[in-house]
Amino acid sequence: MRWAWMQANLAGSIGEQLRYARQQLAHLETPRLDAELLLAHTLNVDRTWLIAHHDAPCGEDNARSYLDLVMRRAQHEPVAYLTSHRAFWEHDLFIAAGALVPRPETERLVEIALSLDDGQPKVVLDLGTGSGCIALSLATAKPQWDVFAIDIEGPALRIAQKNLKSCTNAALIQGNWLDALRLDSVDLIVSNPPYIAPTDAHLETLTHEPIRALVAENEGFAAYEAIVPIATRTLKPGGALLFEHGIDQRKRLVTLMQENGFDVQAFDDLTRRPRVLMGTHR
Repeated sequence: MRWAWMQANLAGSIGEQLRYARQQLAHLETPRLDAELLLAHTLNVDRTWLIAHHDAPCGEDNARSYLDLVMRRAQHEPVAYLTSHRAFWEHDLFIAAGALVPRPETERLVEIALSLDDGQPKVVLDLGTGSGCIALSLATAKPQWDVFAIDIEGPALRIAQKNLKSCTNAALIQGNWLDALRLDSVDLIVSNPPYIAPTDAHLETLTHEPIRALVAENEGFAAYEAIVPIATRTLKPGGALLFEHGIDQRKRLVTLMQENGFDVQAFDDLTRRPRVLMGTHR
């Protein structure tokens, strides 16, 4: 019945297509936004154009392409993978399967990192760079910083390369966290590592994103436990380690960082949830 209605709807207006899409996406968090983003992408227009042309015909070819995207979105495929775009900080990123879709809360990590600027050149590491969203944001905002984007995954690095291609002060490194880096050479380490526990129920709706970018063993702490001890030997005295973390992970992560010689400061995100920890190397 649904597919029969879709076939009949191929000649429908912009407004009719959006109404149907919202119905199909009603089980998601943002059905209206998702429907509009996908149709704007299909028609190569912005969302305000859709409002102004609510009664205009969509066209059968466009409608067919659009409804295919809607069905894929209904199965939890990220909008960013369907459109190849994602807004982050001040940038329009290229996004594809193989890298985690950047989340708005990660902008808090960028904001805090940029606040550490003292006017001096810095060597900065972005560990687990994925799409390169953090490295791009830091490198473009601070041309005097040398930013190294590190990831173990080749597909992620190829996506990051496209996003960082215009940054002359950013370089890509394929490697596992801080392995093979020179000691006492870094001013700032920034990381949004995998921190979801393997048993977390939220993983049921995240099946399209790379599992290694999401999940860490040891109840979500394996990446932190790999990075923190080595970070104390990689950072210069007074250097900083910035982590994004899950909302229920702060206490245990603070203990880990303090036990490894960091003075720790905590930050919440814009919704006042625990989100970022900064450790200063003594």
